[in-house]
Amino acid sequence: MNNIFLVHTEYHLLTTFRVIFDKYKDDNNFIYIASEHRIQGEIKSSLPNVHTRRLPHINYGVYSTLKEFEILNPKNFFFFQDNSSDNIYLSYHLNKLNVNVALVQDGLKPYPIWHRRFLLLNCLKETFEFYKQMFRRWAVIPTLFIKSYKYGKLRFINQLWVDYPNKLPYIPNKKEIIPIPLLNDDVVIEVSRIFKFKPSVPLNNIILYIGQPIRSKLLRKREIKIIKEIISNNQDKPFLFKKHPNISQEQLSLYDEIAGFSYLEDIVPAELIIASMKDSIIVSRYSTALITNNPNCRFYWTHRLYNNVEVLSQLEIINPTSHITEVNDIAEIK
Repeated sequence: MNNIFLVHTEYHLLTTFRVIFDKYKDDNNFIYIASEHRIQGEIKSSLPNVHTRRLPHINYGVYSTLKEFEILNPKNFFFFQDNSSDNIYLSYHLNKLNVNVALVQDGLKPYPIWHRRFLLLNCLKETFEFYKQMFRRWAVIPTLFIKSYKYGKLRFINQLWVDYPNKLPYIPNKKEIIPIPLLNDDVVIEVSRIFKFKPSVPLNNIILYIGQPIRSKLLRKREIKIIKEIISNNQDKPFLFKKHPNISQEQLSLYDEIAGFSYLEDIVPAELIIASMKDSIIVSRYSTALITNNPNCRFYWTHRLYNNVEVLSQLEIINPTSHITEVNDIAEIK
């Protein structure tokens, strides 16, 4: 049996191996990487039946790609981003070929509840943008109405693979919900080997802060204050900041003023670092990475400390886990 996985980020690749090692280790698995900067270099698995191939990072949702996939005669097609017109084009046509189309969790996207203003207008804008992109590629599908606020709603998606099925705010009709296999030692070893991961610093008794891109000046100012207080309250632990690849240089420059602040320079998925840590604290505003549990550590989201900021007013964050503490006071982080 042949399976196709279409990935864009290190997190997608890590999750792909979670699925392969648990469910499809004996099948032929083709991993297509559509990434400009996130996944670089040769990606070679220790499993002989895992094959990696490259796609352009955009505009790959075209007839030639569809034919390449069709030649492989896949049983399953796994993808992570349903906000991509490239992925939607391929998913639609593969479904018509009786391929099982599976949307795999891209971080926290399945769980939050949006309270968007002008909801219908937003849906119309997104649908128009999708069709505009597809027409530019001479890639067309029949009537489509995008409802990005409803995860996995598109009719040609057969399965949703998520970490916490019981925490989905709603379940789309006629979708099979499948839990993603847990991150085990075999997957950690495999992905560590692929990324040549050897920790640059000891990963025990530290504070790891998972950074996220922030555009709002008000939110940035609030985050700086929070980080300073965390460092001040936990002076017995080194503070390490894991950069998100999309954080701007302007945002990074703001951290220069913080005493006791250091960067963790390892360029690997944050989930892989978390799995390797012991007796440590992991903090973020509400990063996806923290949903990967490590019983040896303590996990904290600080997003409630930003709740009076207008930027977050349309988003109701759902914590699908039992291991992440959503703090109301920085003193809880210890």
